[in-house]
Amino acid sequence: MNKKLEGKRISSHLNYLLNNMGINNSDISNFYAISTFSISPKHTGYIIRQGGSFLSATNDIVLYVYDNTQQKFIAHEILSTVERNTNTVKEIKTLISDLNNDGILDLLTYYKESFYGSDGQLNDQKDAQAKVWKNGQFVNAAIDQKEELIKLLRLY
Repeated sequence: MNKKLEGKRISSHLNYLLNNMGINNSDISNFYAISTFSISPKHTGYIIRQGGSFLSATNDIVLYVYDNTQQKFIAHEILSTVERNTNTVKEIKTLISDLNNDGILDLLTYYKESFYGSDGQLNDQKDAQAKVWKNGQFVNAAIDQKEELIKLLRLY
């Protein structure tokens, strides 16, 4: 019963805040607040764990962006997840950091997919994506020397 995972259960009376994000009202009972931070003077980031128990197939960590002026959630970004089936494992991990030195936290996301090839060997595909905060939203940004960065940070 959620003994190994962190977070404070979000009250179901907050359903209306997440409705415009396409979230089913019944899903809110499995939302746990992990942290909040100021993205900009007008926007707050809410890091929320969605899902069940420690080994649940639906256990994601998502950043929801709240517009303080409009008083509603306007966007979300998956920060961490693992998807498994019989032949593949897909992982997402995100570092939240000021990537472009503008004083605003940005996202550096790593993707890894492991799968067994027709030869029976385990193969990995890795990628990284940067998103910086610009004009009230996270936008894709180029990464110089992407392969070297992935190796340097040793996330996989």
